[in-house]
Amino acid sequence: MSSSPPAPTPPAPDAHRGACRVFGTQGGVVAYAWVEVLARRIPGPSAVMVSCDPAGDGLPPDAVPVAWAEAAATGARLALSCARGAWLVQVTGIRGTTVDTRPMAVAVAAIRAVWGALDCDRPEAHDRLAALTHRVDDAGAAVPALLAWAVGPT
Repeated sequence: MSSSPPAPTPPAPDAHRGACRVFGTQGGVVAYAWVEVLARRIPGPSAVMVSCDPAGDGLPPDAVPVAWAEAAATGARLALSCARGAWLVQVTGIRGTTVDTRPMAVAVAAIRAVWGALDCDRPEAHDRLAALTHRVDDAGAAVPALLAWAVGPT
C-alpha cells in the first residue's frame, strides 16, 4: 500500500506569500538559492521562524543545512526593517545545492522573498545585494553586517 505525501497546508486568508530564486555566475563561481516565505500580521513585535513545510517545494526540513536556515532567518529579520507594523515571517522552503549554495546567497534570497511578500521592495538595494550573492562568508558575524550595508537605511 502506498501513501501520498500530505498536501501543503493552505495559508491563512490574511497571509502573504513570497519567494525568490537567486542564481548567477561571477568569475566562474555559481551561486544558487531559493527561499519561500509566508508572512502574517501579528499584534506583537515582529518575529521570524524557519519551519520548512515537508509537503512544500523546498528541501525536507531535516535536509536543510543549519547554516542555510540561520542565514534565511537573518535575511528575513533584516528584510522586516522596511515593513510597517508587526509581522510573523515563516520561512517555509529553502532549496540549494551543496556545491553552489552558500549562506550569503540564502540570506539574499530570504530578503527578497520577504520584500516580495510584504510588497516593500527596495530597488536601490538590488545591486548591493547582487554583489553579495557570490561571497563565501559563513553564517557568522560578517553576514548580518554585510546585509545591513546592502539594504541600507530604512
